Amino acid sequence: MTQEETTPETEAIGTGELEDVVFELLAKVKSLAGQVDGHTNALTELTERIDEATPEADPLDPDPWNLREADDEEAALQWQKVAEWVIWFNANYAPYAANDLRIPECWYLHPHGRMLLLDLFYAWRAANYGHEADSADAIYWSTNYMPNAIRMAREYNGWERCTVRHEEERTERPVSPITPPVSFRTWLDRGDSHEPTPRTDQLPVVPPAPGVAGEFSAQAAGWQPRPWSPQV
Repeated sequence: MTQEETTPETEAIGTGELEDVVFELLAKVKSLAGQVDGHTNALTELTERIDEATPEADPLDPDPWNLREADDEEAALQWQKVAEWVIWFNANYAPYAANDLRIPECWYLHPHGRMLLLDLFYAWRAANYGHEADSADAIYWSTNYMPNAIRMAREYNGWERCTVRHEEERTERPVSPITPPVSFRTWLDRGDSHEPTPRTDQLPVVPPAPGVAGEFSAQAAGWQPRPWSPQV
C-alpha cells in the first residue's frame, strides 16, 4: 500500500465558502456586542435609579451641648440653663457652704469646670426626663456621674479656694438664690463663654474666715447630715 493510499484526502475549501464562514462569525460577534451594549445600558440605568432612590446622607446635627457648633446666642442660652440648674443643684444636693458637692458661684469662670457642668447638666436631663417606664438612670447619675464630675471639677479647677461664705456655720442653711448672680449675667453679656478665661491661679481668692481653712477638709470628711428645720 502506497503513501498516497493511506493518507486521507482533505477537501479543499473554496474562497467563497471561507468568506461565508467569516461573515457568519462576524455576524455572531456583532450580535454579542449588541447584547453587551444592551446589558451595559441597562446596568447604567439601574445604577442611576438606585442613586436617585437613595437619599443623600445629611450631615449630623450638633447636639445642644456641643458649643463648638453654637453661635454666641445659642451658647448664652445653654449657659443660662446651666446657671439656673446650678442654683437648683446647690439647694438640693449641697445646701451648706462647706459641703464637698457644693458648686461655687464663680463656676463659670473656670473653663474646664463649666464644661463639666454643662455635660453633667445634660446627663441629668437624660436621666430624669423622657422615660416611659421605671428606670435606674437617675440613681446611676447620682452615684456615678455626679460625684465623679464634681470631684474632678474640684481637683482641676481649685473650687475649694473659690468657695464663698466659709464663715457660715455648718448648722445654718444658706439662703439659696433664685436667680444667677449679677456677675454671671455680666460675664454672659461680654460673650466670654467663647473666649479663654483666666486660669485658676489668676482668679481672686476669697480668704476663709479664721480657723476654717485648716479645719475644712477634716470637717468635711467627718461630716454627718443633720436634720434641718426652719428654726435652726
